[in-house]
Amino acid sequence: LAIELAAARLPMLGVQALHDMLAQRLALLWHRRADLPPRQQALQAALDWSCGLLSTAELHALQGLSIFAAGFRLDSALSVIGSMPEANALDLLASLVDRSLVHVEQRDPPRYRLLETTRLHAAQGLALSDVADSARARWRAAMAELARACESEFWWLDDETWIGRFLSDQPNLEAAYDECIEQREVGSAGAIGQALHRLDDMRSLGGAVRQRKRSALALAMDPASD
Repeated sequence: LAIELAAARLPMLGVQALHDMLAQRLALLWHRRADLPPRQQALQAALDWSCGLLSTAELHALQGLSIFAAGFRLDSALSVIGSMPEANALDLLASLVDRSLVHVEQRDPPRYRLLETTRLHAAQGLALSDVADSARARWRAAMAELARACESEFWWLDDETWIGRFLSDQPNLEAAYDECIEQREVGSAGAIGQALHRLDDMRSLGGAVRQRKRSALALAMDPASD
């Protein structure tokens, strides 16, 4: 539907102008056709209709997942969905996957993502809801926990495995760091900042230099060393 609605705008806007305006896609992508139901005439209406089929718990789960700036891990998703038994949170995530509102990005280990249009719509709903603050707090806590795992695993995983495990989460960590600073959550900001420093450092250094730096860091952290 989004492609059809965008194509209908091409004669008026052209490719570049349409591309430049896609940040406002929920308002931009619509057309009037008397032979179609409302949900097939506008992207906003289509998403409103889809979300209207969700239970309250499913809707809140989807809105919480819209906070992620990029694809996300299973454990991070379950943490953000809410304070409930893990099996219940997993059921909510599975329901959203079944409805194609959440997509499986990778299966082993599992990662998920929201299409950008879905994410924008869910984020709008979250901003107007009474669960936004609690969902964002859970997200920041989940990202701080991920950052601590990033730091811990740095010391026992080989370089390529470590980078491969955490690099995809860099956009999420960057967004969470900025919000932790804004919320003055010093401990979480420190943990996430350390993880981001490690990622930037490891990506920019060559393998031999990385190994020397890691050895120096290990020596510096050893209380038995002089």
